[in-house]
Amino acid sequence: MLEFWLSMRFLKGAGKFIGISSKLSIAGLIIGVGVLLAAMAVVEGFQKTIKDSVIDLSGHIVLIKRGTYLSGIDELKKKINNTIPKYTASPFIHAEAMLPHNGQVRGIMVQGMAKDGVRAPSLKKRLIKGKWPSSSEHILIGKELAKQMDIKIGDTLKVVVPMPSKVNSNQFQPKLTEVRLSGIMDFGKYEYNERMLVAHNELVQKMLGLNAKAFSGLRIMLPDSETAVVDASKISQALGYPYYTRSWYELNLNFFEALKLEKMVLFIVLSVMVIAASFNTCSSLFISVVKRYRNISILKALGAGPDVILKIFSIQGLLIGFVGTFLGVLFGLFLVYIIANYSLVDMPADIYKIDRLPISLDWLDIAKVSCFSFLISFLASILPAMKASKTLPVEGLRYE
Repeated sequence: MLEFWLSMRFLKGAGKFIGISSKLSIAGLIIGVGVLLAAMAVVEGFQKTIKDSVIDLSGHIVLIKRGTYLSGIDELKKKINNTIPKYTASPFIHAEAMLPHNGQVRGIMVQGMAKDGVRAPSLKKRLIKGKWPSSSEHILIGKELAKQMDIKIGDTLKVVVPMPSKVNSNQFQPKLTEVRLSGIMDFGKYEYNERMLVAHNELVQKMLGLNAKAFSGLRIMLPDSETAVVDASKISQALGYPYYTRSWYELNLNFFEALKLEKMVLFIVLSVMVIAASFNTCSSLFISVVKRYRNISILKALGAGPDVILKIFSIQGLLIGFVGTFLGVLFGLFLVYIIANYSLVDMPADIYKIDRLPISLDWLDIAKVSCFSFLISFLASILPAMKASKTLPVEGLRYE
């Protein structure tokens, strides 16, 4: 307690900080910590937005049969249940098609899902206009596709699927299916909003001329998305060839790995601001040591050992680090609030896959940044504290 009280006394003079250098060191920490937190929140938000979009459409794990359509769904579920007991699953149909409308033709991805499929509740939350399909003839499309082709709720559309010709296997013939638009979705990812069409499995089977028991695959949902990679491997090994699985992470492996690297590099680059502020803390404490030669000498003359002097000036560095880090976290939270509630940056959705700057604040990131800032401030205080501890009493009292 004595060391802490003396540190506060040395840090203050007439109720103020000892000088402008201390103020600048704290200001540097505030800016460095705040900007670092805001940048980490943006990267985390970007990753979370894409992850949620992929999972909402694809589920945690996708099970597919090589070269043909999936059948015997009930039997497959029993085998999966022996591998991972806790899961939910529903079949889906995937197809590539063309959508002509108002003199335009677009290539689209058609996703069929069960009426009460595992992804239906999440997708319903992404409905921004219209209503959920009430019959097997109704469809949903992404907002960008609706905007670019000027498609309105209630419009009748013709979906064209290229089917192999029965006369010549090297040729295709178009198969038209008439559908009606019941709702417009925001899938959270630009390429989905621009190309995605969602319908009930029955409608997609009709488009492809399939029977009611043929599906492209099985979507599997787990209690924890982080176990998807391991569980996907277990299912693949249990079922064997010709079945194979892909987790949500593996479906976008390159993208998520790039984001991980980007987050790490961003932390390293922006942490330089915190390190620069720590140099200011170090110089501030050196000035404090020089100004307190007389006080240090008196303390040593009264019997204070080097360890006491070392503690006093180390605690000063920790106090500066604590104040700077605490205010920096508050500044970072303020920046996150501003970015989350005001459109400060226009993002080209066709480049960045999303049309707004996402924010997601991870409390683990706050803890990492705070600990890093606090540690750097402590390390910056070691050299000045060692300098003070080695001061001889006669040096400070020579001219008294």
